[in-house]
Amino acid sequence: MKRLIICSCIIVAALTIALSSLLHLNRTTNEIVSQLTQIKNLYSVGRIEESVKLAEETFNKWEKKSKVVHIYIDDNQIIPITSSLAKVKLLLATDTPEVYAECDSIIEMLIAMKDMQIPHLHNIL
Repeated sequence: MKRLIICSCIIVAALTIALSSLLHLNRTTNEIVSQLTQIKNLYSVGRIEESVKLAEETFNKWEKKSKVVHIYIDDNQIIPITSSLAKVKLLLATDTPEVYAECDSIIEMLIAMKDMQIPHLHNIL
């Protein structure tokens, strides 16, 4: 009977960790995507200084949150996002219209990273 209780506790703990990491990733990606959308909107209106400030905040937020995301996501998915966020800051500072493409690229990488962690039949097999 003790083995059954211990096995049940292990299963519950594993499911709790998996669900909490999935929720953390979902929350993190949604925050970064919304901030990138705000950056694009501010840049399109011509409020470049505010968009540079928001890009700096977004980069710092990603740096903090990616430390936890590194636990359950491979580095080859996180490093390109980090370098692209740094590139957005530079593009905004130099007033280059490639900002839109770079932000869209980061958004797609974040969505792909999130989708790869959601268990689907093609992910499991």
